[in-house]
Amino acid sequence: MRPKKRIPIRRIRRKTPGHAPADTVAWAPILNQLWTSEGVTQVSQQLMEARRGDPKVPLFPEITVGIIGQDYLRVGETKAAIEVFIISLKT
Repeated sequence: MRPKKRIPIRRIRRKTPGHAPADTVAWAPILNQLWTSEGVTQVSQQLMEARRGDPKVPLFPEITVGIIGQDYLRVGETKAAIEVFIISLKT
């Protein structure tokens, strides 16, 4: 299986004019990274980079990240769930 191509947050931001609401479908490649063990760290770093450029930038939908965190809790991966919830709080 080929690894998925990573799309930087700043490239997705350019597609949304001004401060458009975060769209789950547009953020799917980044949200999919949350399902990997290294992905949570990568998404957190991308979030911090995006916030340095524009602190008011609309990020991925908080509810979607919360759902991913709940899924981690359901399967018993508490540490990963907490990391995802922290990202959700930062959005």
